[in-house]
Amino acid sequence: MNNWVRLLFIALVFFHVEAVSKQCNLPQNLENYTLLFRISGMSYKVSPDAMVFRELSFLKYSFEDKSLVTGKHFKAKYRYQLFTPDVAFIDVYRDEISMVRQYRNVLVCQSDFIGQLIYTPEMNISIPGVSKSQITGKYILRKHKN
Repeated sequence: MNNWVRLLFIALVFFHVEAVSKQCNLPQNLENYTLLFRISGMSYKVSPDAMVFRELSFLKYSFEDKSLVTGKHFKAKYRYQLFTPDVAFIDVYRDEISMVRQYRNVLVCQSDFIGQLIYTPEMNISIPGVSKSQITGKYILRKHKN
């Protein structure tokens, strides 16, 4: 089964009941939004970032990913796709030349600002310091103040 199909299936199965019981809508785009998230503690064995808060600040086509513990950060390109009002994909491209997707985050909202995040790396891509396993976490989404 295709990796993203499996990811979508997992997202819909595990989070569908809670998402359906509370009507929520993800934004049409992420420009001028900040996503604050923490990887689940159960993912600690596969990710050194488990239980560490990260902040993603989005512009129109790029974002900055920053660890709120170490201050380490990187910038990358992304593509956002709203699949349904309560499920969206964030495809991350760290190589601007080839634009090969490095990983995908799936957002499943529980309210308009809070939800579950599922991180899935591409199978054939290896990035130092980034987990090769699928991991989950919680997120908070907020609009930048102008």
